[in-house]
Amino acid sequence: MTGPAATQTAAGRRGGLGVAVLHFGSVQDTRDCLRSVLTTDPPPTRIVVVDNGGDAIERLLAAELPGARTRVEVLSPGSNLGYAGGMNLGIRTLLGSKTLRVVVLLNNDTVVAPDVFCDLYEALRDGSGVHLATPLIRRADSDQTWSAGERVWYPLLWARRQAPPAAGIAAALARRINGVTGCAMAIRREVFERIGLFDENYFAYVEDVDFSWRAHAAGFGFACCLRSVVRHKVSASLGNFTPVKVYLNVRNKAYFLARHIAPRWWPLAWPWYAATIALWAGRAIVQRKPEILRAVQAGLRDAVRKRMGPPSLRL
Repeated sequence: MTGPAATQTAAGRRGGLGVAVLHFGSVQDTRDCLRSVLTTDPPPTRIVVVDNGGDAIERLLAAELPGARTRVEVLSPGSNLGYAGGMNLGIRTLLGSKTLRVVVLLNNDTVVAPDVFCDLYEALRDGSGVHLATPLIRRADSDQTWSAGERVWYPLLWARRQAPPAAGIAAALARRINGVTGCAMAIRREVFERIGLFDENYFAYVEDVDFSWRAHAAGFGFACCLRSVVRHKVSASLGNFTPVKVYLNVRNKAYFLARHIAPRWWPLAWPWYAATIALWAGRAIVQRKPEILRAVQAGLRDAVRKRMGPPSLRL
């Protein structure tokens, strides 16, 4: 670990906001993400980076961001913990600061606007009824909205990524959501204290759905902060239609359904799941990608065997 425990800010006196960035894959993406976080105004009270890739971030700070070494703490677990395990390490570290009230989680393939934390912090103020908030997430390569929060029908694991409401109709917050995406979210401390952290059985993918489900079931409120903007390099870490991503989704969706969906919904939930898997297999056949078919088979096998955690396919 490097850097001090905290950097005092005006927000810190009101309760504090900490940021956890998860590094995996592109060091350049992590550099861009950290640069954007370091130039926010007001700045976060505390910044941690979980280096799921080894010692790349220590070298990055030394070579390209030397001025950040006093503000950024690097957590090196020694192995790839996945999204769930890596973020949990960052969350636990941040929650060790008893004055922190809000935790912001960022994938390393995001870039935040300079004022991104202002509305997020305000939305999560005491008495607001909002406990989990998402910024307005736009694609990095255009102004297209990628997510303004999600409306999830959990029995089908079907999520509709909301578009921002038309100008003049919406206020600063869009509240008609019941899920947030793992690439960028802000959570009040009491959510973690009530429902726990991410389920590390997932390793990566669907863990944010699981977390949103548990928060929603516990009665916590969700909102999208439309004036807080984050740019997202979609699927920068693992790509869109890759064996590892397909494997994790096949296995993890089955785990979620078995764990959280009531049996009365199974006649609908499991056929929908099977149709989704068949669609991916059909796409692999059309595109002549036998490695995807093997990933589907491995995901189903491990789902039946309840083999969770790190994937049996190599990352």
